[in-house]
Amino acid sequence: MGRLEASQIEALGLLVKKFPAGNFGNWNKSDALSPRAQAILRCTFASVEDQKKCARLLSLMASYDLEQGRHDEGYRKLSESLKIRGDVGGLEEPAGIQRKSTRHTMSTKQTSISDPSRI
Repeated sequence: MGRLEASQIEALGLLVKKFPAGNFGNWNKSDALSPRAQAILRCTFASVEDQKKCARLLSLMASYDLEQGRHDEGYRKLSESLKIRGDVGGLEEPAGIQRKSTRHTMSTKQTSISDPSRI
């Protein structure tokens, strides 16, 4: 492994640790780290572990984009994250996204069933 590749791997690891969740209190930090995260995601990583880190970083960035109202960009990053996880077999975290979606579907069904006019 060359020096450049080692530096890229180190930068990816640091960004995954430091990039915050997308909530309001973290927007300044997310703003500051976003250009660095975008730059590191243009690199190619060979190991499964590093690819999972890329997927995690994309998920964190997507959360921030969605909170900022950049829905197309957020969903693009989430889709890319899910694709990477599917390719490398790291689908543990997106199950949380699926659970939220299932809860929403269940609450919608409960609403329609509890409203007799909708039956």
